[in-house]
Amino acid sequence: MSVMVEGHLMSGSYGLNRTAEQIMELLWNAETPLSYEEIAESVKGMWRTRKIYICLTELEDAGIIGIKGDMGYYAVCKKDEFIDHWGKEQIKNFLKAPQLPVGNLRKIKRLSEEDAAELRKLL
Repeated sequence: MSVMVEGHLMSGSYGLNRTAEQIMELLWNAETPLSYEEIAESVKGMWRTRKIYICLTELEDAGIIGIKGDMGYYAVCKKDEFIDHWGKEQIKNFLKAPQLPVGNLRKIKRLSEEDAAELRKLL
């Protein structure tokens, strides 16, 4: 799963823009895959049809969602797994370029021993 995606997905919460975040919330809360029509109906009036389609394509290209044939779209992981993965990506990016802002690090719930050791070295 790739969280750091070029394009529209990186601007908001957990590396997702508002459209992607809203679609992901729908998919994370759904018990079964959702069709394009169900997703579009859920965000009716908020986003244009083309924007929804583009966002779904970007989420799929990033490996964040999958498609089950005619059944529809589904999240490939749970929300907490996605956030943990995103947090690890933030740490890796910070370790590569420590001059960047660290505000996003406060959203990380847990660190591996290896990640914690790397941060201790920097501090």
